Amino acid sequence: MDRLHILVVDDDTDINRIISEILEQNGYEVYSAFDGDTAVQIAENRLLHLIIMDVMMPKTNGLAATMKIREGNNIPILMLSAKAEESDRVSGKHRHDPYQPDPEQTGDQSEQTRIFKGGVGHWIQNRKK
Repeated sequence: MDRLHILVVDDDTDINRIISEILEQNGYEVYSAFDGDTAVQIAENRLLHLIIMDVMMPKTNGLAATMKIREGNNIPILMLSAKAEESDRVSGKHRHDPYQPDPEQTGDQSEQTRIFKGGVGHWIQNRKK
């Protein structure tokens, strides 16, 4: 099977880099974007199997970018957000797939690894079968 292509979208360069490195170390082709506008452009021009998208970003935020991306295709999207309230998760569920609190906001330094091993890792493993 060809390598799966994943787009990581987060304006925090450290979070973007950490998630990208984890994915690359596990054999995935990774693209990075630091705002929603760039994410939409990459999604329109690349074959992607998954997008990991931060919600709160400059220019076009993650929810608006997700809605634009969804107009053209149905790429699975895992949302990252500093908004960890239940009401925020519920309001976003209709536009994207799994919702994961931003590791910087939860204070959990191992969260990046859990994101991969949990939601992203589970999804990727199911795609390989």
